[in-house]
Amino acid sequence: KLLAEELGRMTPDRQVLFAGVLGQRQDAAALPVLLSFAKAGDKTARVAAIKAAGEIGGAGVAPLLIGLLKDPEAAVAQAAGAGLAGLRDAEADAAIATLATSPDAKTRSLAVELLGQRRNAGSAAALIKTAADADEQVRLASLKALAGLATAADLPALLALLVQAPSPQETEAAEAAASAVCARQTGRAACAATII
Repeated sequence: KLLAEELGRMTPDRQVLFAGVLGQRQDAAALPVLLSFAKAGDKTARVAAIKAAGEIGGAGVAPLLIGLLKDPEAAVAQAAGAGLAGLRDAEADAAIATLATSPDAKTRSLAVELLGQRRNAGSAAALIKTAADADEQVRLASLKALAGLATAADLPALLALLVQAPSPQETEAAEAAASAVCARQTGRAACAATII
């Protein structure tokens, strides 16, 4: 409570500095205050609070950041996305995977981009599903993310997406994803056998 009162009395410039220190210290006790400041106030202080909360991580951070993805302040929304991409916990993975099933195509596309940025190999199965989405931008973002995450086990699904690609851009993205998978393999003969 004392921390919240102190932070509330500071100028926005000092709030930014103080939030940065709390984030660097990984001070989990400050998390409730940072989450509160991330919701409203000066834009730069909000961005600093979001960044610090992302650095600390923990329960409650992912849902807050997801809520801020559509903030009217572009810098706040961008900071929320960067914070989500940097969180390293199962709560964040689950929250982003849920976003990928949103009825809103822009939200699904953003979720797919976040899954790709997080570089979690466990996300490949969800990305293969979103690569068959009704929205072309979601499909393209999924294929782009799969280029960095898919493994040899995902190659048959990637090849099916390649064969069924409804546009030249998607054909190119699926080819790039399959090529990236094969390039990462030590036994390229196995990739060649799967392709043939």
